[in-house]
Amino acid sequence: MSKYYTVYAKDKYDSILAFGNSLRCCKMLGLKDIRVFFNMLYNVKHGKDKRYIVVTEDDEGNMETIGGD
Repeated sequence: MSKYYTVYAKDKYDSILAFGNSLRCCKMLGLKDIRVFFNMLYNVKHGKDKRYIVVTEDDEGNMETIGGD
């Protein structure tokens, strides 16, 4: 099952920083490697990084918003 991500700047919800699969988002954000992207997702999900809002979507159309609390 594939996941797709849309990464927004928290203070500018209409501003998309990155979108696509994890590898594409990693490249668009200028991150060192894919592990850094997943670490960022973990930190956003657990409230440790409040700079981003991330919307995830899988192949079946299930969506989840991470961050933005």
